[in-house]
Amino acid sequence: MLPTELSSLADAPHPPAARAAFAAACEALAERQINASPTSLFAALMNTVEAAMIQGVHAACVDEDEGAAPTLAGPLYALSRTLPHVPPSVVQRKADVAVKLFADVLSAASEAPQSVARPAMDCAGSVISTLLAHGGGPIDALIGKIFPRLLTYTVDARPKVRRKAHDAAASALRAAQAGGKATRKARDSMARTVCQVCDRLVDESTKKRATSTLHYVNFLKLALPLLPPKNVLSAVDAELSLLPKADPMLVLCIVQSLESVLGAPLGSTPSTSLRQILEALQSIQLADRHRSQSVAVCNLMSLAARVLVAQDGESALPHAVRVAHELADRIPADDVESARIIAAAMGDLFRQTLSGPILERAARGMRERLRDQRP
Repeated sequence: MLPTELSSLADAPHPPAARAAFAAACEALAERQINASPTSLFAALMNTVEAAMIQGVHAACVDEDEGAAPTLAGPLYALSRTLPHVPPSVVQRKADVAVKLFADVLSAASEAPQSVARPAMDCAGSVISTLLAHGGGPIDALIGKIFPRLLTYTVDARPKVRRKAHDAAASALRAAQAGGKATRKARDSMARTVCQVCDRLVDESTKKRATSTLHYVNFLKLALPLLPPKNVLSAVDAELSLLPKADPMLVLCIVQSLESVLGAPLGSTPSTSLRQILEALQSIQLADRHRSQSVAVCNLMSLAARVLVAQDGESALPHAVRVAHELADRIPADDVESARIIAAAMGDLFRQTLSGPILERAARGMRERLRDQRP
């Protein structure tokens, strides 16, 4: 029987293998006359997972499609649901064992079914977040053993596994950000790892690796606002280097990722980076059939120009005027909805950055350009 602290799990729709793992762990504790609690259940399930790994990777990660009951999926799922209820002090005391075990499981899970890979990432993410939130000991060294392995799943071909990795890695980065000075070393190490993976994908960017790059840029939408500024700039530079040869889908993902950066508190993104973003966006020319991506690029240009003016004041107004002209050039004559959205982006730019004589000159230029575009 599950302990009262885990009573909410008793009626949850667990997979059969997980229910069997909970029952076996509780039975083993009862035989040893140990009260079932989150702590004792954590220890029992850890032993079960460890024993399954000792049997060998292939024996522990039996493919469900072959009809055999996986020996690792059930205990891992049960452990992933138990960990959030375990006192942080217990996780800290067992940190060395837990990190080594979950790092080994993550190494094995790349060839395992989703029923193994997904709870493995839940467990890894939970342990990392607990260590970061409560500190104690050389956590940066411990996290350095497991976080890079977690990141490898952010480009996994399986959508559910990939989303789980995105969430677990972002949760870990969020905990590192919230830890302040106590977790600064670990946060810096994790941020460097995020950027190293990004740089490697850029260096290897080919048609064969295009899907992995797309998946990782999707992860960066979550990760970039959680990284220290210097690492954000490194990742932004890598993304901008991808833009000239990016296909429309990757362009859209990069634009969405950069939006997450520009949405950070004012001053977080240096003006030089904002100018680089504007220059890169202005160089993108997409075919008419990719209108949604073109509109997204225009919206981001408007946002980047507004942030730049808010930071640099009047010295950035010429950039805002150039962006306004660029937006006017990109208003399509055959798509009312896209034209409306781009015009709204221009309106936001005018209201927030331009006034007086500058606005009058820009507006006059807009009218001339729009008049020339009329058939």
